[in-house]
Amino acid sequence: MQDAEILEDTYNQFRDAFDAIPYVSRAGIASLLASMGEKDPKIHQIKYEDVADMRFVAEAEKEGVFKKLAIK
Repeated sequence: MQDAEILEDTYNQFRDAFDAIPYVSRAGIASLLASMGEKDPKIHQIKYEDVADMRFVAEAEKEGVFKKLAIK
């Protein structure tokens, strides 16, 4: 994409839709698993920790990576 105006407009439209630090929420995973569990009861056995590993995000946050990347 070469049009800076379109890029900026797109960024402005979507920037508030995403968290600055990309943690996967427990509530979101629980909702997804509950929905999928309606079709396959085995899915109810899956836990957040089975599908999300936020160690790397936490480490990046601790090191200030997201603050360095922050676009104002």
